[in-house]
Amino acid sequence: MAIAVDEEVSNARITKLLGQPELHEAHFSGYVSINREASLFYWIVEAASDHKKKPLVAWLNGGPGCSSVGYGPMQELGPFRVSPNCATLVTKRYSWNRAAGVFFFFSTDNFTQYGDNSTAHESHTFLKKGLKGLPGYKDRAFYIAGESCPGHYIPSLAEIILKKNSRKTNPVMNLQGILMGNPILGLEIELKGGALYYWSHGLISDDTYQWQSSTLCSSLKTYRMKACKPHFITCSRKPEMLMHLTYSGHTARKRRYLSFVSIGLPTSI
Repeated sequence: MAIAVDEEVSNARITKLLGQPELHEAHFSGYVSINREASLFYWIVEAASDHKKKPLVAWLNGGPGCSSVGYGPMQELGPFRVSPNCATLVTKRYSWNRAAGVFFFFSTDNFTQYGDNSTAHESHTFLKKGLKGLPGYKDRAFYIAGESCPGHYIPSLAEIILKKNSRKTNPVMNLQGILMGNPILGLEIELKGGALYYWSHGLISDDTYQWQSSTLCSSLKTYRMKACKPHFITCSRKPEMLMHLTYSGHTARKRRYLSFVSIGLPTSI
C-alpha cells in the first residue's frame, strides 16, 4: 500500500518480496514528482543496523543510460544479487547498506532534452523533494556516489546543492561529500592517470610511460581537441547523435580516427 507523505512524494514500505529472501531491513519505494510531466522512481534500502544514525548514500550509475536501479543494486552494491538461474534473489554479504542507507533512483528515457546540466538540476529537485517528504531523512548526513558518467554530473549536482544550501538557514540536504569510482573526468586527465597506474604496477616500460604521459597528451591537445571541439558542442546539444558515433581505429603515436558518417561530420581527424 502506498502512503501519501505529501502531494509530490509517494512512499510505500516494502514488507515482503514474494518467493524471495526475507527482508532484514526496511525497504521503501515510490515516486517523486519533478514537474507536471515527469516523476522519478526511487528505492531506499535502510542501513542494516542502527539506521537512524547511519548516513544516506544516493547512488548513480553511468552509461549514460545505465539504470541506477537495475544495474547498481543488482550487480554491484545493493542488498541482493540475481541467482544463476535468474529465478530468485540472493542476499549479498557485502552490500553497502551494511554501513549506510542507500538511495537508488531511476527514470525511463523518454526525455526530449538531457545532458549533464539538466540531469544535475532534475536530480537536485528530486532529492530536495524526496528528502523533505520522506520522514526521518531530512537533515541526515548525505553523500552522493556513482561511477563512470556521474564523474561529470555528480560534481555539478554537489555544486548546486552547496549553492542553494548557502542561501538557506535550514537546508534540506546535509551534503557531507561525494564518492566517484572510475569517473569520466576528461581525456587528458584519464590518459595521464591510466599511464601512471600501468607504470606503477609494472605493466608498461619507462619509455612507454614517458611517451603516453607527455607526447601523446600534447598531441591529442594539439590535433584532436581543437578539431573535435565544434563536433563535441554539436553532440552535446543533440545527444541522440552520439548513437551514430563509431570507433574506427587509431595510429600508434599520432592521432585517432573517428567515424561520424551518419551525421555528416568528417570521417577522420
